[in-house]
Amino acid sequence: MRFINIINAISMTLLSTSSLTLWAGQRVGNGGFIVNCPNSPEVPVNGLHLLDYLDGELRFPALGKVNLPLDGDAESKARFVFERLKRVDPIRAEKYLAELDHFFDPEITRFLPQGYRIPTAGDFGDTMTPTNCTIVQVVANTIPTEPEEPKYWISQPLWDQLNEMVRAGLIIHEIVYNDALLRGHSTSERARYFTFLISSDKILTIDQKTYDERVLKNEL
Repeated sequence: MRFINIINAISMTLLSTSSLTLWAGQRVGNGGFIVNCPNSPEVPVNGLHLLDYLDGELRFPALGKVNLPLDGDAESKARFVFERLKRVDPIRAEKYLAELDHFFDPEITRFLPQGYRIPTAGDFGDTMTPTNCTIVQVVANTIPTEPEEPKYWISQPLWDQLNEMVRAGLIIHEIVYNDALLRGHSTSERARYFTFLISSDKILTIDQKTYDERVLKNEL
């Protein structure tokens, strides 16, 4: 219970108008979100989950469960997902891997300490989450105005509370959604589906024709 209470406290701090914010204008491309579910017998799942994965398992059961390695840090798990994608989409996989190589470069990503509020992005579209669970933003993907300005801003207090699988999912989501934004997407709904697809059991057995149909349907 203390673990969830910490997240609730941080979430309130980030959402509070008394927290320092770095921008006055709307410069956010998208955000990476988790779902905070209280430890309660009335809630079917507990703890902290990536929105893409929790929403995906609820809405698309035919895709199976999230299938990531048990060992390794977030970056190695994300790399595994993109390497595995080469079977059906080698060009996209190489593009994603190239972005992953520099994701944590200080000129690309900055972690904000407690007391700073990352820009808010309400771009997640339709979601399916359990009652009494809260959607919390962890990452902001901004449009830099100067070459020295980072693109990604991550809440350090929230990041520190996440396990490596959720962190990996956030990295995958941001890289996938970057591509989707360039293709004209205005919400992360289809990017979340694709993040779940390439992270799921289904990607192990999906045939080329079916995969290509999913990419085309979701305009990716």
